[in-house]
Amino acid sequence: MEKSIHTVLKSVLLLSTCLLVFVAIIFNPFGRTSFQSFQAFSYLTKMQGFGPRIPGSTAHENAQNYIINTLRQNGWTVELQSGQMSGLPYHNILAWKGKKQISILLGSHYDSRMKADHDKDEDFQDFPVPGSNDGGSSTAVLLELSRILPEKSTKNIGFVFFDLEDQGDLNGYEWILGSREFIKNNRFRPEKMILLDMVGGYNQTIQPPSNSDEEIYESIFNSAKNLGYENFFLTQGTGGILDDHVPFLDAGIPSVDLIDIIDPGWHTAHDDLENVNLISLQRIGDTLYDWLLCQ
Repeated sequence: MEKSIHTVLKSVLLLSTCLLVFVAIIFNPFGRTSFQSFQAFSYLTKMQGFGPRIPGSTAHENAQNYIINTLRQNGWTVELQSGQMSGLPYHNILAWKGKKQISILLGSHYDSRMKADHDKDEDFQDFPVPGSNDGGSSTAVLLELSRILPEKSTKNIGFVFFDLEDQGDLNGYEWILGSREFIKNNRFRPEKMILLDMVGGYNQTIQPPSNSDEEIYESIFNSAKNLGYENFFLTQGTGGILDDHVPFLDAGIPSVDLIDIIDPGWHTAHDDLENVNLISLQRIGDTLYDWLLCQ
């Protein structure tokens, strides 16, 4: 049922960007807050149109500029933090409003993996990963939140978009290089860090890794429950996961990783727009919007 709804909606979206924005404003058939999955998917479609966001590529630079411009259009101050790690250029993006007094930081990586090394077809394993769900969906959700959050609730909220998360075990590269550099180069310490990763897949099941802060996750779960989404947020998590929340945990910052680890498109050449479900985007967006307004 979800997939049939998704297919119809996607057909409408791809007909016209203008129509998409119009529909997003006046019609939200399955949302329970101001979050519009139509608009989030519009952000995602635009990013995917640049191509795989491989660090150092033109597509990556275009996506980076698009994220920055979208945040600024939504009223946020943006800081680009650039450098090199392991011979690769990185560009982390930090956004805030008003004074730089961030107590709640929401994050996502936006780079795409260089090679689809988990693809079942060996012919595709040297192809880059499109990154629609892995890196794209979470980035799109945060961009939509940056658009809709009420002004009074944004004074202590920040967004960070990490680079160089997804190149681990390729050519000797390590994982989560961008977030490691972010912690190293920024003196400010938020009270909480919320990471999103692979949140737009079908059969969505958000499972907290064992190395996530239990208190924060419980409060997010309560927001999901209040909205009727509790069946999609498990209270019993998986083992520990090496993701962009780990450098924050290591720095003593309570952090949680909202991730759906079961994604058949993970690190394959098939992580394209067809791998992303608008209803899944809506659930995670509604839940975070509700949670943020309660902080």
